[in-house]
This record gives sequence, structure tokens and C-alpha cells, in this order.
Amino acid sequence: MEDEYKAVLEKKILEESFIGVVPKGGNVPDFEELREKLEKSALFSVKDLKEKSEDNGLNTLIAGIEYLDNEYEVEIRVLEMTDFMKRSIESYNSLSGGYFSEYMEKINQSSFIIMTKMIYNNVPIEAYHLQLKVLYTLSNDNYLVVDMSAYKLLEGEHLEMIASTNIPPSPGIMYSTHYVPENGVAWLHTHGVRRFGSVEFEFLNIKNELAEKCNNILNTVVVNTIVNGPKDEEEVMKIGYSDNVELEFAWIRWEYAVDVLAQKGLFGKKKAFIGDLKDRVLENGEMDEHARPSGVLLASIKGELKNPNEYKNNFGDNMMLYYSTDETIRMSLFAKENFYYFENIFENQKNSSGWSFLVKIGCRYEEDSEERFEHMWFDIEEINENTVKGKLINTPYFIDNMKNGETYELVRDDMSDWIIYTPSMTINANNVYMYNKLYNNAGSERNS
Repeated sequence: MEDEYKAVLEKKILEESFIGVVPKGGNVPDFEELREKLEKSALFSVKDLKEKSEDNGLNTLIAGIEYLDNEYEVEIRVLEMTDFMKRSIESYNSLSGGYFSEYMEKINQSSFIIMTKMIYNNVPIEAYHLQLKVLYTLSNDNYLVVDMSAYKLLEGEHLEMIASTNIPPSPGIMYSTHYVPENGVAWLHTHGVRRFGSVEFEFLNIKNELAEKCNNILNTVVVNTIVNGPKDEEEVMKIGYSDNVELEFAWIRWEYAVDVLAQKGLFGKKKAFIGDLKDRVLENGEMDEHARPSGVLLASIKGELKNPNEYKNNFGDNMMLYYSTDETIRMSLFAKENFYYFENIFENQKNSSGWSFLVKIGCRYEEDSEERFEHMWFDIEEINENTVKGKLINTPYFIDNMKNGETYELVRDDMSDWIIYTPSMTINANNVYMYNKLYNNAGSERNS
């Protein structure tokens, strides 16, 4: 296992990414039809197409693709929608809390799924985006995207939105996080991160009441890892700031962590807890998926790695988490590109009860003679051509002349994110397509 950790971090082992789509009806496409769609696509450039026949009777279409000056290979298969595949999709729906239940009957009636396999060489986040663009090219009207590497589902409308832009989608959709509580403690762990050239990440044996804050920290680590690559084992990461304390973490492999985090019981015997070795072994004695390379996040306090429960008094409500510069730029570009949705929905719903419209702005300040930005949320009251006016809802950490509750006029170009809270859901730049489904397209059209 030690060699596998090293091989993963040094990119000597690149995990395959399996993502498919379930089309809405239609006949099972043949390779000639798929070839034509790929060759005509304006989303990428096809350099080579070849077919391969397997001994088991399965045929594969292999596409050599150039995308953003990098070359990738995508393997494509049209597979029967077997009972095993249907059960897998149902299990992913269950893991989502049943969010996709409306599609399950339609999935059970589907006869095929278009599946792609890809290795994320070159730029991983770019490769993920390409994989979804290829799927949308092969089928542009789908019930669901089935991400078997991350054990998760996306709606077909979401795929359409992602494929229509050149800005990669939020890394938050590229993996899943599972929360497993037991006896007052929790195990948080990811799936789908290894395909980005990293270990998976976890929190082990944390108090249940800290699970939400730890989940936010876990997501920050994973997003920065997907965008910028993984940190080495035990390398300290500055994750955020809370209650005047810099939050620092590092990861160690789970094989070590289950021993480090175990509490001692009677006669010094270590107590079992959720996520320890017993939960990573199958009934037949073989190690399961959770025994693959995975890093457990520990708090770095005064140079020592400790259980994150040590931070319990520092996880305040005004926690600020650090995203990498590259991710902040991506978020900003994506938010600005889709801000026309925000504007149109604001005009239609700004006087509606239970609605609020928030924009995150990078506010400038100086530190050590360098210009820096503190990104804070504002409750928007007015939108103008180049500015927005809103009430600050955060308490600034670094800017003394701005106060929570005060109203400011801000430059739209400094925007890094936006959120709309409705009576029934939260809408953001990544899922704004859902507004059309719930509110019958009212005010969501792009201005021409």
C-alpha cells in the first residue's frame, strides 16, 4: 500500500474515470452515428477514431481528441441497461437522499446507457470537463449523467449547461462526500478524487456536532486539490481562519490514522469506531474500495497533528475558508458568465416573500504594501450596469472600514460568486438550470 500512495502522488498510477449518460428514449445508436456526431462537434477536435472488439463481445470506439491544446483519449461503449446498472443507479440515488427518485421509473424502462472511460492526464479539471462535453455530443437529451467513479448522479439539464461553456464547472460536482454517523461520532469520506491524481480524503472519529464544519473544510481541501494538485503526506495546509485562529490541517494515510485516532478503553484496549479497519473489509475478507489510498485530515496545532475535535472551540459561525487563486478565478469567471440569470430572476422575484439575493465580492485591502482581496457576501438591493448595491452580511477579518450590516455600492467585476435563496431551494451559478423546472422559465432567459 505504501508504494501505491507514492505511485498515486507521483502520477505513476492514474485512475480511470467512468461516466455515462442515460438518453431519453430513441434507438440504440451504432458507432457510425456516434462517429458522425464526434467529427461534427464544435466543442473539441477529433484527431483519430478507431474501433476495438473485445473477446467478451463488447465493442469500443476510441476517440483521440485535442482540447485546449492538450490531447486526450476517450473510450466509448454503448451498453445494455442491465439489472446491475439499474441497481447501481438506484444506490447512487439513495446516497443523494433520493433527490433523483423522479427519474428511477424512467431509468428502469431504459434499454441502454452510453458509457465513457477516460484517464485524466494533462490538466485533470479540463479532462473532466471534456469527458462531459463528449457525452453531451453523443447524446444531448438525457435523463441522467451516471458518474460511477464518484457514486453520484447529475441531471441531464445540468450536463447541457456544463457542456455549453468553456469554463470548467465547480469541482464540487466532480466527487461525492459520504457521511456515516455512529455512536456520537462521524466518518466523512470522498469518492471520485483519485482520478484527479490524488488520494481520497476523510475525517475520522470526529464529534457529530462538528461534522458540518468538518465537511466544509473537507470540501475546501478537495476543491483546491482538484484544481492545483495534492499536497504531500503531513504537509501542512492553511485551510481557513476562525475566531482569530488560523486553521491548519495535514493528511496521513488511513492505515496510520485508525491507530492514531483510536481511543483506549478498559485495560488500554483500543476502542472500535466507525471507519476503522473493520469497515474497510468485505464479508469474504478482501479489502473494499475504502481501503484504497485515502488521506485522513488531522488538525495541525503548534506543530503537532491532532484529532480535529481539538478545534471545537474555534469553529465559529464566521469561519473563512481559503480557496486557491486558480479556483477563485474560475469561480469568478463562472459567476460572471451566468450573472444574467441572477439579474433576470432578481427583477422577477425581488419583491417576493422568502427570497434573498446574495453576491460575493472581492473587497480590496492592503497588506505589506500588496493589494489583497477579502471575499465577502452582500445581500443585494439594487443592480446597475457596472455595480451592485447591497448590505454586508459578514464580519470582515482584514478590512477595518467595512462593517456587518452596512450598505455598499460595489463593482460587478469584483464578483466571485452568487447565490439566490428561494422558499424551496438554493440557486447558484452551478445549478441555475433548476429554476426553469420549478418556476416555469419565468425570467431566466438570456437577454439578446
